[in-house]
Amino acid sequence: MPGPRAGPVVVATGVVEAGEIPQGVQLAEEVEAIVEETGYERIHIVAHSLGGVVARYYVTRLGGDERVHTLATLGSPHTGTLAAYLLPTSLTRQLRPGSGLMQELNQRAPGCRTRVIAIWSDTDEAVVPAVNASLHQDGVATTNIRMHGVGHLSLPILPSVVHEIATRLTQIDSEGAPTASVTDITSRQA
Repeated sequence: MPGPRAGPVVVATGVVEAGEIPQGVQLAEEVEAIVEETGYERIHIVAHSLGGVVARYYVTRLGGDERVHTLATLGSPHTGTLAAYLLPTSLTRQLRPGSGLMQELNQRAPGCRTRVIAIWSDTDEAVVPAVNASLHQDGVATTNIRMHGVGHLSLPILPSVVHEIATRLTQIDSEGAPTASVTDITSRQA
């Protein structure tokens, strides 16, 4: 009998429009629906900004590492953002450095089976300081990729970022070796 299958299915999460975080329960329901629909036992999630915080909560605090092979975050304020002080809402209060959510989210996550790829930019205007979009968490296998001169809203649409994610998602065996290839189209002439 073959082992668990890790599929090339990608769930893209974005900014949560309303409500409180963590919204990980809603994400868990979406992931289970995708698993049931596709037959894959584990999937990949690509998440931008707040979506990365929600996805990381799901993976490290709600047992989502059972279903998520790789989580790629783009400009997600993993340790909070000072920009959250600009709006006094319950959501932004949770995104402040040192908030209860940030403290819980950054506790050790022993045995986490999900690998995390944190892509961040040194000029991200939404994550202040920008380095807060990098991730250093005990128990989580993380690769941090620093981009230079890329704005927050450009991270999910920049061809070099998309290529980096696609390349990393081809590395799905336990040693991180490529199991497929991705053709680099970012340097082609138009």
